[in-house]
Amino acid sequence: MRKSRGLYRLVYSDENLTEAWYQVRTRSAETPGADGITLTQFQRYLFRELRALQRELAAGQYKPLPIKITRLKKADGGYRPIGILAVRDRVAQRAVLNVIEPLFEAEFEPTSFGFRPGRSREMAMDYVAMWVNRGLTWTVHFDIERCFESIDLNRLRKVVAAKIRDKALRKLLSAWLSPTAVYSSRHKNPLHAVPVEGLVQGSPLSPLLANVYLDQFDKACRRKAIQIVRFADDVLLLAHTQQEAREHFAIALKILKRLKLRVNASKTRFAHVEEGLEFLGGTLVFDEETGAWMPYFPEKEDATESAESPVDRVRELALSAEEFEGNNNGDALRS
Repeated sequence: MRKSRGLYRLVYSDENLTEAWYQVRTRSAETPGADGITLTQFQRYLFRELRALQRELAAGQYKPLPIKITRLKKADGGYRPIGILAVRDRVAQRAVLNVIEPLFEAEFEPTSFGFRPGRSREMAMDYVAMWVNRGLTWTVHFDIERCFESIDLNRLRKVVAAKIRDKALRKLLSAWLSPTAVYSSRHKNPLHAVPVEGLVQGSPLSPLLANVYLDQFDKACRRKAIQIVRFADDVLLLAHTQQEAREHFAIALKILKRLKLRVNASKTRFAHVEEGLEFLGGTLVFDEETGAWMPYFPEKEDATESAESPVDRVRELALSAEEFEGNNNGDALRS
């Protein structure tokens, strides 16, 4: 495993910045950030832009621009805030992600599957089936309400600082954990930059940082012998009996409360596996021949989508934001 000292130079190396650019170019939306520069415009002067970014990073003078926030209408009628970073900031974040992700990945719990390289929804359902076949047939399915926006950035800074010893890299991460934003508006006059609460959905680093924060929940559950399977903010708790499921869920709620997170009560469901289990677009079916519960995805499309990478999901959010802006399907967010 890489040492966490001396990592900063790796961030702005020629090789890493070039790789970060190609990752942003192939997995990000054309939509410009607060500076109005699109991917195509950035690419037109690519050498100049990357060299300028490299010089700023090397000299410790890099400062992220405010994040443009728009909102995407959800199926339930609500809105999800989506952050659109300036292209230069997407490249910088991706460069940092390439360096620090292996450090955190090495210590994440095996019960976490969302937004992680080499892990998928199918793998999560395989894990669920394994525990059900071992007798944990009572389940509690719940999700963490407004997870990204509710993350305590002060606490997250401390968790990150405990892992990243490189002072320059810590300083850079701290700047991204103290973000400001401008809100997408139909008015000609731009709105003033305002502080952002929690993590911004749509940035390259946010999925990893969300997992860094939620890993505290995962580890606390393991210490309490509570069996969970987590995919980002979607959680399935498994237990031997209904009573055990209720007791363990109560403990899980207390752990989340300490992290200043809460569960969406309207989406919480207690059930025995024989009553039907829906998780991550899949379910479990009993195989008479083997006498075991097996994962099953009703549609092939669900299985294909479940294998998307963390960055693909970020791209999905960014592209959704672009489509939202292009169609102008809602009122501007107000600060």
